[in-house]
Amino acid sequence: MRPIDPFLGEREAAIIQRSARATLAEHRVLCRTVVLDLRRVEGMSSMGLGLCISLRNEARELNADTIVYGLTPALRDQFRQLKLHKLFRLVPAEADLARHLAT
Repeated sequence: MRPIDPFLGEREAAIIQRSARATLAEHRVLCRTVVLDLRRVEGMSSMGLGLCISLRNEARELNADTIVYGLTPALRDQFRQLKLHKLFRLVPAEADLARHLAT
């Protein structure tokens, strides 16, 4: 999942949720890892955070890991303050992402 809007709010969360659910349903058998590519996201509302948690829970039902990739320093701090870093594998760089996906 790769949002293109710099702010992940209610409208964006609803659109992404529908798309992600369809994709997960389509690839249900093959899905081992869900990557939330947030490189372009600079801010996130509670709806955006809820979307991340919801996608993580849906991936978990498929026995898939969830990686959050490319958080800005401000969003990384927000994830840590809310203890969300305990739910996700936070991956800062592309090389790290490639390494996680290769395993």
